[in-house]
Amino acid sequence: MNHLTLTAMIALTLLIALLGILPVMSTTLTIRKLAEPVKQRLRIQAARHGRSMEAEAREILTAAVSPEANANHAFKQHALPQSICAEVRGIWTGRGTTDSVMEALRGDD
Repeated sequence: MNHLTLTAMIALTLLIALLGILPVMSTTLTIRKLAEPVKQRLRIQAARHGRSMEAEAREILTAAVSPEANANHAFKQHALPQSICAEVRGIWTGRGTTDSVMEALRGDD
């Protein structure tokens, strides 16, 4: 290998690293012990989208690890306590306050 070829290879490697371009490599993923109902829902969802189960699983995994999905997940984590508080408030709506319950128990007027 001559000096020019080696220099070109190094330059190409640096360019790929700087641009974040990585060669696409085929990967095999085996998912063991997938519950039958999950497999059936995946099959139905794939059929609705006109894809194979493999293509559907690939799409789901790609979407799940995308930057947008991570941003949505972080947002949902912060929104969770508010939704729980609203649900608990809804359960207690119309049941009175703690003070009114205590007054009723003590017989205060």
